[in-house]
Amino acid sequence: MSVYYRDEPNMDAAFERSQAIYDNDPTNNARGIDFVPPRGSYYNFASFYNPPYPGGALADSTATPPPWVESRPVPQQWFEGWGTALDMEFKLSDSLVLKSISAWREYDSGFTNDNDLSPLTSSIGDGSLPFHAFTQELRLNGGNDRLEWTLGAYFLDQQSTYQSWQDLRYSSPLQFQQNDEVNVDTKAGFAHVAFDVTDRLTLTGGLRYTDEHKDYTYVRLNHAGTAPATVVGQLNGERRDYDGDEFDYRVAVQYDWNPDVMTYIQYATGFKGGGVSPRPFVADQAVPFGAEKLGTFEAGFKADLLGRRVRLNGAVFLSDYTDLQLNLQNCSPPSSLNSPCGIIANAGDAEIKGFELESVIRPVRGMLIDASYSYIDFEYTKLNNVGGIQPHFVAPFMPKHKAAIGVQHEWALGNGSTLSPRVDWSFQSHIFTNGNNQVTNRIGSYGLVNARVTWRNADGDLDVALEGTNLTDKYYFLSRADQYTGAGHTDGAPGRPREFAVTIKKRF
Repeated sequence: MSVYYRDEPNMDAAFERSQAIYDNDPTNNARGIDFVPPRGSYYNFASFYNPPYPGGALADSTATPPPWVESRPVPQQWFEGWGTALDMEFKLSDSLVLKSISAWREYDSGFTNDNDLSPLTSSIGDGSLPFHAFTQELRLNGGNDRLEWTLGAYFLDQQSTYQSWQDLRYSSPLQFQQNDEVNVDTKAGFAHVAFDVTDRLTLTGGLRYTDEHKDYTYVRLNHAGTAPATVVGQLNGERRDYDGDEFDYRVAVQYDWNPDVMTYIQYATGFKGGGVSPRPFVADQAVPFGAEKLGTFEAGFKADLLGRRVRLNGAVFLSDYTDLQLNLQNCSPPSSLNSPCGIIANAGDAEIKGFELESVIRPVRGMLIDASYSYIDFEYTKLNNVGGIQPHFVAPFMPKHKAAIGVQHEWALGNGSTLSPRVDWSFQSHIFTNGNNQVTNRIGSYGLVNARVTWRNADGDLDVALEGTNLTDKYYFLSRADQYTGAGHTDGAPGRPREFAVTIKKRF
C-alpha cells in the first residue's frame, strides 16, 4: 500500500491516497482512491450505487446503499506536443510562383478532474487525448499590374483518440473506460482574384469547395476492461460516419477616396464542419449534426485623419446563421437520457447584427491613446426542438458590449533613456456559457484595469518593466461549466487576481 499526504492550509481536510487491490477482483487491478479524513465542520460521503466487486469483504455491509466511500482525485492537466513545417517556393516565371506548405503536428494531452468539487463521488474523470495531423497546401500565384490571382488545393489527414476513465453517479451509474478513435479527411480547392478597375477601385472575388469525411468508433468497457460497461456498453464497437461538402464564396468592392480614406463593402459565406456527437453516453446520443453555415454582409471604412494623428476604423455587419451548432445541456429531446448529455445539435437559425469602432490617437508627441468598442445583437429566427432552447436565448460566449481603452506616454530622460507608463481598461458585458441560458451558466459583466511602466536604455536594447494586472482585484469568471440540472452542481474558472511582475528584456 502506498500513501500520499497533502495538508492544505485553506481547507479543513487533508488528502490521503491509497492503492487497494480488491480480493474478489478477478482482474487483480489496483484501484486508486483519495480519502479525506473526517475533520472540520463540513464533511460528507459518497457511495457506490452497487458494490464494486460483489461478494467480497469490501462489498459486505448492512448500510443501504452499499459501503460509503469518500474519494477525490487530485486535479491536473498536462500537454506534450511538437510540430514541424516546410515551406517551399518555386519561381516559374516573372509573374508565376508556386508555393508548397507542408506541416505535421502531434501532441498528447490529458486531465484528471473532480467535476463536482466536493467529497462526493459524483463526477470523476481521467483522460488523455493523443492527436496527430498532416496538412498539405499548394498555391499558384500570378498576376500583372492590375490583376492578382491565386489557385490552390488543401489536404488534411487527422487522427485523434479520446481515452478516458469515467465515474459518473448523478444519473444512472455510468462507470466506464473509453478509447474512441476519430479519423478526419478534408480536401479543398480554392481560387482568389483581385482586379484594379482603376487606381482607386478594386474588385475582389473568391471561391472554395470543401469535402469532409469524419468517422467515430466508440469503445465503452467496464473499469476492468473485461466486458462492455453497464448502460453505455450498447455503444461498444459502434461506428458513426459523417460526410459533407460545402461551396463558399466572397465578393468585395473597395474604393480609395484618397490616400488616407478607404471604404469597402463585401458579402462572404463560410461554414463550420458537421460531424457526429463525439462523447455520447447512450446510443441515441451518437447522432450526426450538419454543418453550421454563415452568410455575412459587411461595410466599413479605414481613415487616417488630422495629418495622421488619428486613425479611425469602423464596420457594420449583418450575419445569417443556418443550422447553428450547440452543445446541449439537456438531451431530451431527442435522447432518452436527459443527463449527462453528449449531443451536439443544430439548434436552429439566427441573425446577428452589430458594429465595431477602433481608433488610435496621437494628440501630442510621445502620447498614444487607443480605444475600441463593439456591439452585437443576436436573435433566433428559427428553432429546432432540441435541448430546451428558447427564442429569447442567445448564443454562448457572445457579449452584447465590449470596450477597451489604453493610454501611454513616453518621456525622454536626461541620459537618453526613456520612461513609458501605460494604463489599460477593458470591459465586457454579461455572457452565457451554454446555449440553454440559465443563471447557473451566466457570467456577469466586469471591467479590468492593468498598468505598466517601462524603462528603456539609450541604446534601445534593454527594457525593464514593472506591471500590475487586475489592479482592482476584481473577482470574475472566465468560464462556467453548468451541470446543475443533471449532476446538481456548476463550477467556474476564475480569472487571475491582482498580480505584479518585473520583466527584463535584452536584445542582441
